[in-house]
Amino acid sequence: MRLAASPQLEFDSRQELARLGLVAGRTLASSAGTRVLRSFGQRVTRRKVSTPRIEADLLFEKVAAALGRIQVLKREDSGPLLSRDGRAEAPDFRVMLPQGEQVLVEVVTGTALARPAKIAPRRIDALTDYALKSGCALRIAIYWRDAGLWTLTPASAFTSDGTLDLPTAIMWNDMVRFGDYLLGTVYPLKMNLTSEPAGQGKRRITSLEFFAGNAPLRDKEEGDLALFLMLFGDWQATSEPPSEFEDRPVAVTFEVQPRELANPGQPFEMVGYASTILSRYFAEVARDDRTARDFVPPDMAGLVVRRRSESFPLWRFEVSPKQAESADDVTSRLDAVYSREGSTIDESFERASNESLSSEDW
Repeated sequence: MRLAASPQLEFDSRQELARLGLVAGRTLASSAGTRVLRSFGQRVTRRKVSTPRIEADLLFEKVAAALGRIQVLKREDSGPLLSRDGRAEAPDFRVMLPQGEQVLVEVVTGTALARPAKIAPRRIDALTDYALKSGCALRIAIYWRDAGLWTLTPASAFTSDGTLDLPTAIMWNDMVRFGDYLLGTVYPLKMNLTSEPAGQGKRRITSLEFFAGNAPLRDKEEGDLALFLMLFGDWQATSEPPSEFEDRPVAVTFEVQPRELANPGQPFEMVGYASTILSRYFAEVARDDRTARDFVPPDMAGLVVRRRSESFPLWRFEVSPKQAESADDVTSRLDAVYSREGSTIDESFERASNESLSSEDW
């Protein structure tokens, strides 16, 4: 079976807006138009960050395929397991990376951000025993459901009672090994919608435009990507839609910006981790088990790394763990992919992310 990712963003801004009735040329009753705009504004403002109760291991499969670095992903815990001493237990996945590296991964769901993730100490011991017998490194992938955030840590990051809090998980986070990164772009991201009176209490939508850092986005794919990041990135909406329309042409602007500027003097800010943006997107399309399993995620490497655009530049930051099992692993490197070439969950997240980033000339 293929570890598949779509070469295109299967997210069409026109279809997405059409579902809400925001279609250029369409006529709406003024009251209906107000409701539609409010509905869209609330989607941006009150972003859904948790997935439906779909298994976290299925979500891990989709995110792994989209990030693009994993070469082979194999279910490790399928079928019977016979162990001579009876201690070993198989984790969820075996991951094969470039240059032949193999990693065993157990997937865990964290609930509220303020509560630590938990694995039974006996389970950790059994997983560690299996990893030692297999000659592979063991990593625990935690999906922090409330934030849509992924962390990847060694089992040794957990306490003796099998718990791991979010700040500690971030210090150990090695999702970069699987291709994760912080995505940055210019700000703000905007959608301008213009409508005019159409008689009998109705209005006609005359235009829809997207902007990145106040530069107009003429290309449809760039408009798709802008709306994608507006809906599923970390930035917050800066305005509310109007409660009523005056009897004249009216332009409504939906805008998202960073909550605060972490890079003063730079033209960009972080819009979120690729794995988080993908998980929120998955939450939008995975309505049940069938749609969740059929979902083909976008190829983020193709969308971000290989694209080139003067009007909508993207930056990619690869953040390696500040805490690691060996000194050689304690690195932080900036891989800036300029298309002509963070995500703050709480104060501890921001502090850990800032401490883990270093910069190079680019």
